[in-house]
Amino acid sequence: MSLLRCRVDGVGLLGPGLSGWAASLAILAGATPWAGAEIVAPPPALLPPTERRRTGLPVRLALAVAAEATAAEPARAGLETVFASGNGDGAIIGGILEALHDPAGIAISPTAFHNLVHNAPSGYWHIAIGSTAPSVSLGGHDGSFAAGLLVAATAVATRGRPVLFCAYDVPMAPPLDRVRPTGCAFAVALLLRPVEQAGDLLALRYVAAPAEAPPAADALDLLAAENPAARALPLLRALAARRGTALQLPLDEEAHLALKAHAVLMPPLDHAAIARLVPHQGGMCLLDRALDWTAERITCEAVAHAAPDNPLRRDGMLPAVCGLEFALQAMALHGALTAAAPQPAGFVSSLREVQLGAARLDTVPGRLRITAEALIAEARGFIYRFEVAGGGTILLSGQAAVILPEPAAWSAPRRALVTGGSSPIGGAICRRLAADGREVLVHAHAGLVRAEAVAAGIRAEGGRAQAFVCDLTDMAATAVVLDALLEQGGPVQVLVHNAGTHDDAPLAGMSEAQWRGVIDVSLHGFYAALRPLLLPMIGTRWGRILAISSISGLIGNRGQARLRRRQGRADRCGEVALARIRLARGDGECGGARDHRQPGGGGGDAARAHCAAGAGPARRAAGGGRGPRRLSHLGAGRLHHRPSHCDQRRARLSRAAQEDFGADCWMMVFRRFCTQLL
Repeated sequence: MSLLRCRVDGVGLLGPGLSGWAASLAILAGATPWAGAEIVAPPPALLPPTERRRTGLPVRLALAVAAEATAAEPARAGLETVFASGNGDGAIIGGILEALHDPAGIAISPTAFHNLVHNAPSGYWHIAIGSTAPSVSLGGHDGSFAAGLLVAATAVATRGRPVLFCAYDVPMAPPLDRVRPTGCAFAVALLLRPVEQAGDLLALRYVAAPAEAPPAADALDLLAAENPAARALPLLRALAARRGTALQLPLDEEAHLALKAHAVLMPPLDHAAIARLVPHQGGMCLLDRALDWTAERITCEAVAHAAPDNPLRRDGMLPAVCGLEFALQAMALHGALTAAAPQPAGFVSSLREVQLGAARLDTVPGRLRITAEALIAEARGFIYRFEVAGGGTILLSGQAAVILPEPAAWSAPRRALVTGGSSPIGGAICRRLAADGREVLVHAHAGLVRAEAVAAGIRAEGGRAQAFVCDLTDMAATAVVLDALLEQGGPVQVLVHNAGTHDDAPLAGMSEAQWRGVIDVSLHGFYAALRPLLLPMIGTRWGRILAISSISGLIGNRGQARLRRRQGRADRCGEVALARIRLARGDGECGGARDHRQPGGGGGDAARAHCAAGAGPARRAAGGGRGPRRLSHLGAGRLHHRPSHCDQRRARLSRAAQEDFGADCWMMVFRRFCTQLL
């Protein structure tokens, strides 16, 4: 027999502990353990009430999975169908045999006799959707699923049309269940289409030889052996896990169906299935279908851009920038599918390289096609490159970073970390934070005994505190210590950089080691303490960052030139450093009072440096002429749409970088100048 090819375009599933295809993806993919539970067959809502009351369990199972598999098919009334069952309606069969055995016993109703025929589920399905398309109903004992799949694939290959295939089986009634054990009820439906893209297919071949039976590896394999329709489970597991597979499905004792899945194309998810996986609900769930996805990429379709009631419409139109929401939902869906669990609500921390190819979306004909490719995916967040296309053009493209909050962070007490907490000023700050209900992490550079004393005093007053020691001038070691604290107790939401040192000397007699010693603790130490804490802080959507400055930052003192340099003019260098790690105003709602004690906290030069630092090579416009409109930068809750001004931003960044470089050069040049004067 020649090779038959088709692709799976929709799946319906009901079984013990498997309540629908989308709800069962995590179990079938092996990410969640399977636990058997009683199957619940919903009433067939597609049938008129008079017909609905007459249906038994097999009909309800078959119609439920058929409806799920074809939910996204607009022309399902024209689908040819194949229905397969090894047992039929075992309860009615048992009742008829009981009546034949004892004529004086119970009478068989006309409805039950009507439902006895093997094509009853097919008949009810065609009544429900108003179909007159051809249909086949068959039974093949334990090989019913394989036989039905072979017939359906043959119809797809010979007629070039989609076919709905449905297999279902329920246990037999006593005493037949002793000679025909079936286990639990099970039903599956596959919407099969002709192959449209090479590689994404199922390949089937009839083989006149017994099938090789692999040993059962887990509980799902045992379930597959108990029910004829459940013989579909190995294929369903391959579809859910997106892996190629080779199967042998027994037809009878002397033949089997050889099936290969080549780069299996995941059946599309409809709007209802998508809504169960993403945090967007109601009218804000904008995606209609997920066409295909891999571990790195997803492709979706949407028509909500043309809906008059789209919640993103303003002044009777849908601006093209709203395509960002379509892209973000595709990213959330991909995260849910790859994690095999519903995606929690997150928020956008930044957008880069965003280009608009149109002014509005509501005038774009047909469907939007949304693709998202994961560049970085971690438990705390992810970065995607996205593209929204429609009407034969790319409407929107760019790159987005999304932060996922840690669930415990919403209810846990806010933790505070104070660098230099063992000093008198640092100890006072720690005690005040503890009095406000914070859990305080008291830092010491080397004097752990003093830090322990501060922490013990806080605990004696009923607060919570912990002392730790690390050298802020050693960034790698500091990161290890802070990562351990985060792992132990969760995000730190308040950082007070109080650590500082002084080694006073006239500038002309100051050594390089003296200069760098102060700079490394006071400025570079700020970066070392902040960087490991920043993303977890943003994940909680709340944070405060404070840098304590000496009065020498405002009024110069003899012998403290490097303090003046660090906390005065060099403060702008600190703002640029903070901007580079996205701490400027609007990023993750982390901020606080903007004054000389908090470099880079938000507004003013820090906000301008924030935009400048975001102007990477991929965003630079050649010559500054007219070109695609860009979104210069988007922090959380901010959206600025304007033409490119990369030259201006580059100039600001260049000046900031020169000052950063000049912080060291200034000391060397001025020292030589003073030496010459002396």
